[in-house]
Amino acid sequence: MDDMVKDGKSFIVRAKKNPRKAIAELIDDGKELVGDLQDDTQDKLSDVADEYKSLMDGLSHDARLVVGGLLDRGKKIIDRVPGKKRLEKEISQRIQELLELFNLPSQKELDSLERRIKKLNTKVAALSKAKAA
Repeated sequence: MDDMVKDGKSFIVRAKKNPRKAIAELIDDGKELVGDLQDDTQDKLSDVADEYKSLMDGLSHDARLVVGGLLDRGKKIIDRVPGKKRLEKEISQRIQELLELFNLPSQKELDSLERRIKKLNTKVAALSKAKAA
């Protein structure tokens, strides 16, 4: 409080001697104070943003661990469900029936076709080399 009174008295003395200079100095001091406040505020906001990012990264990591654990437990529980094999077999049969209904090839037929195409490509390449020679 004493410093404020002394500064106030000092300002009045300077203002009486040269009012323009005293006001200009006061404005410059105000600008400097505002600049310092802006810098401090930006620093604090930056710190808060960094802490928030760190917190969110930690939460994200923890959430992934929890979800991973739940999925693992869920898989173990599903493996123990009675009738799982029967249900899987039934679904596979229904899918096969749909494929046949729409006249689509099965995976086994596609694999067989792929092997035959590879053999044909090998023979075509051999014939091409023979013809070129």
